[in-house]
Amino acid sequence: MKIKLIKSRSFVRWRMLIMMMRTFIFLLCTTVFGITTEKSFSQEKITIDVDKVVSVDEVFDIIQNQTKYRFIYPVDLFADAPQVQLKKGEIAVDELLKQSLSKSPVEFDLSRKNRIVIKEWHADTGPAEEVLSQQQFEVSGTVTDQAGQPLPGANIVEKGTANGVTADFDGNFSIDVANEKAILVVSYIGYATKEVPINGEFNINVVLEESAAGLEEVVVVGYGAVQRKDLTTSISTVKAEEISKITTASFDQALKGMAPGLFIAQSQGAPGAQPDIRIRGTNSISAGTAPLYVIDGLVIPNNSGSANAFDVDQATPGATNIFATINPDDIESIEVLKDAAATAIYGARGSNGVIIVNTKRGKSGQAKINFDYYTALANISKDYPLTNAVQYITIANRYTDANGANRLFTDADLENYSGTGGTDWQNAVFRTAITQNFSLSASGGTDKFSYFLSSSYYDEEGIVIDNDLSRFSIRANLDATLGKFKLGNSMTASYTTNNDIPYGIDRNPQAGPAVISSVLQMPPTDPIFNADGTYFVFPTRSSGAITNPVAIAKTQEIQYKTLRSLGNFFLEYTIFDDLKIRSSLGYDIFSRSDGVYFPKETTLLGSELGGVARRASTLNLTWLNENTLSYNKEFGNHKVNAVIGTTFQGNHLEGVFAGSSNFVTDGFKSFNLEAGASDLPPGSILQEWQVSSFLGRVAYDYKSRYLLTFSGRYDGSSRLGPNDRYDFFPAVSGAWRISDEPFFEGISNKIDYLKLRASYGVGGNDQIGNYASFPSFSTTSVQFGSTSSTGVIPGSFGNQDIKWERTTQLDIGLDATFFNNVLSLTADYYDKTTTDLLAPRVLASESGFSNITVNAGEIKNSGFELEVGSTFNLGEFAVDLNANASFEKNKFISLGEFNQADTLRTGNTARIVGKPLGTWFIPQFKGIYQIGQEAEAAIYNKEVGDPIIEDINGDGQIIPLDDFRATDLSAPNKYFGFNGNVRYEGWDLGFFFQGAFGHRIYNRDFAERGYRINQGLSNFYTSLLDAWTPQNPSNTIPRLNANINHLVHSGTVQKADYIRLQNVTIGYNFDKRVLDKLNVSKLRLYLSGQNLATFTKYDGLNPEAFNDNGSYPLSRTYRIGVNISL
Repeated sequence: MKIKLIKSRSFVRWRMLIMMMRTFIFLLCTTVFGITTEKSFSQEKITIDVDKVVSVDEVFDIIQNQTKYRFIYPVDLFADAPQVQLKKGEIAVDELLKQSLSKSPVEFDLSRKNRIVIKEWHADTGPAEEVLSQQQFEVSGTVTDQAGQPLPGANIVEKGTANGVTADFDGNFSIDVANEKAILVVSYIGYATKEVPINGEFNINVVLEESAAGLEEVVVVGYGAVQRKDLTTSISTVKAEEISKITTASFDQALKGMAPGLFIAQSQGAPGAQPDIRIRGTNSISAGTAPLYVIDGLVIPNNSGSANAFDVDQATPGATNIFATINPDDIESIEVLKDAAATAIYGARGSNGVIIVNTKRGKSGQAKINFDYYTALANISKDYPLTNAVQYITIANRYTDANGANRLFTDADLENYSGTGGTDWQNAVFRTAITQNFSLSASGGTDKFSYFLSSSYYDEEGIVIDNDLSRFSIRANLDATLGKFKLGNSMTASYTTNNDIPYGIDRNPQAGPAVISSVLQMPPTDPIFNADGTYFVFPTRSSGAITNPVAIAKTQEIQYKTLRSLGNFFLEYTIFDDLKIRSSLGYDIFSRSDGVYFPKETTLLGSELGGVARRASTLNLTWLNENTLSYNKEFGNHKVNAVIGTTFQGNHLEGVFAGSSNFVTDGFKSFNLEAGASDLPPGSILQEWQVSSFLGRVAYDYKSRYLLTFSGRYDGSSRLGPNDRYDFFPAVSGAWRISDEPFFEGISNKIDYLKLRASYGVGGNDQIGNYASFPSFSTTSVQFGSTSSTGVIPGSFGNQDIKWERTTQLDIGLDATFFNNVLSLTADYYDKTTTDLLAPRVLASESGFSNITVNAGEIKNSGFELEVGSTFNLGEFAVDLNANASFEKNKFISLGEFNQADTLRTGNTARIVGKPLGTWFIPQFKGIYQIGQEAEAAIYNKEVGDPIIEDINGDGQIIPLDDFRATDLSAPNKYFGFNGNVRYEGWDLGFFFQGAFGHRIYNRDFAERGYRINQGLSNFYTSLLDAWTPQNPSNTIPRLNANINHLVHSGTVQKADYIRLQNVTIGYNFDKRVLDKLNVSKLRLYLSGQNLATFTKYDGLNPEAFNDNGSYPLSRTYRIGVNISL
């Protein structure tokens, strides 16, 4: 492939950037300037909210939380000091200090850099003498995490002394030590303690590594949060810094390989394409298998990916990835809830797992501004093995020679193309694509009010010409405390424009082939343009076989414009210290406008109807109200945490559709339907659903060793029949922290932490469409003479008795850390069974209906998950490694009423008891009939050079029911992720591998172009140059004019195991000397590569595709960026 730089839409980009900046500055000014002031030391006021008695150290904490001042004093200086009585109201800083220190033999001074130095008087020395006076060596620096984020409140202590300070909001510190050989001990909760020799340096930047155990880490669970050490369920966490390394419009694409039990396949590489996501296998035949998403407490239904009402283009995948409307830079962390006890609180919609997305929020302290920018270049990661013109002519002439027909090309044609190679359709359609991302955020606040504001502009070109996606988004997350009340919101809005192209094969024959399939089919002997500059059109386009892919991409309009807003507002009241009541109201508004135009000259449908325009408009509104009462009490060795609540959620979807044809000109595209002389039938849609629930959870902790949790949810869904609309989904889980037992002390020098946990519970699934339980009606047109009349007829047969799919799951897990938290391990075994599968049952034609939805059959998923992490130092190098692996099994337990036999077949696909979902029945390819096997070939009406298909029962016939074998084409049953980070001084290097094993793919692209000659002599794969001839007795590629009855067989269904180097990132964080000169707190430059190498024996383009069939190729991306913090 040649690299081509396509002119970017600079003007549009800069207009969007200016709009982003204006919006952000408005939000910043109205929020930040309203709460920050600049005062002198003597005028600075401190607010005391209530009368209270505190220690002197707590007084310093209050001052630091409300001002820019930081304290320097020995940590135990006030250990024996009397407590301070504070009165409600305001008081000046100096007055508060005088009152607090009046009974202690000390004095204080305001030093440089807003430091308040505490001095101690000694009776034996007479005048005031500072304890730190002998410490003549001053050291300053910054404490950050591995991602360069400051760690406010980190403790910095001179080793062997009580001399210590804490880092300020920006992670900055300054400490006076005894001499230049002193050692600093730096610690922070959740991070490994680090000893740093000063070695005469005046400035030291300290990077703390997250503890491998992460036991103090707070994990967000359904309707609450717990420390990881207190978890009794199976939950994995993905951090924001891992997501930010991946260049993508949608955060779900960045989760691949990040957590055990979370399988993600990216079968399409288009901007914002929706991946296939499963948690712990596939639970259903035809109901939804996607997990439930919860974004800042707002429940997003499993089927939200298809939020649009119409697929107006009829040539692209109808589902839209609505998560491409959310800015990934706003995300703080993602929790993956996997076992039934973790998901039971979400009841009926939790059986497929739950993904909780937490966005960033403000913290108390000075305002912090972050700016991130990157630009990226992307190319197709692997070319199709298509022939050039010389190779194409060679194969075409061999084919006509084998058939005894006249050649289509002469030797002169071959000579003419030998210099140019003809048209490289891949080079004409695929390009070097540019992606740009601007992200600006501000955060900060006080103990009363905090904020996080952000604004971003993302613009991604697809690697196919005239394909792109752009998004402008803003966010405002606010939190406030007013006495016993807490209130806040999470709110975001985005506007996304997607200029799409049709891709795939067989999407809609009337619309003509899509761009990618046309690239595969268009002969290299044909030009892009005619001599007069018009697009070349393949002569046989009336057959619908081939269309110029450049013409399709350049002239066919497919545009989606989406305006989306998500918001969740809450109010919390503290009744007592241990009892709180909370109410929230959330919404998700999704408004989309679609426009499609098929031109007259370049598309089949357009040429037949004189140009075709379609427009559709969809409004999708989801609302959620939740009300909970929580109780948290600790008494003696006992801790109780409980929550009960009710939730109500509803959805309203409506849309309209219109179209016309027979246009005078293509210039109007889809924006002037009245210019079409002929109207197309309009359409409209209205759908609604509702869910009401009662939920509860009780967690009990005894001596911090024995943990027990009960949870459950009672759900009712409008989707199900009135006879089984409500159901209860309970769960129980427990854990034993063995490492806290007295008998464990003997081995605690090697095993730091050991916890055994187990859970069992039930989840549900109602993702079958909104009205499957009700009979429906559809319209029809009847002709009476010359008059056409429209009527209504029954459309589907409802089933009033359909009920929830129920998934029961057992999970047994182990959490451990070793060698002073250097090594961590988490292991889980799970076994889950889904009963009452929702699926359509075929009805007899006499009924007048095609099928009815019923509950029948069982599927079982079981597996083992392992996650290992390690954090350690190699000399001056800090190393962080993490690996996860998942092993799954899937099989049918029962087919229920579908078939009394143990097998149910439809075409190549089959449902077989004891076999996995996704099993195909396919013939077995055994090579090519060679010279000397004429008699054997004749039995099956074959000749030498034809493929050999195994006759399993030996009856002289190839019969599908008898001679095909069951072959697993389901999702991979083994997959892994492995990432590492290495840091040295300001440098950091990160890498990420992921892969999958144990699956096969039908390589249709190879079967259609590399295994046989297509009708119409469209382009070929170069593998046909090695087709069987008497002189070239190939045993893999049949003769060019072979008698082929089966394209799908064990030779075209290929193993697709792969290992991929998904990402490599190298970055540099500038030191404090540079930062001070630039007046910034952080400056990082980085370079990364994505999808750099794939190791596989699979012949197709993408081993992640379930059916490699004209798919949009994945790209290889190189990115350079900068992070700046003020």
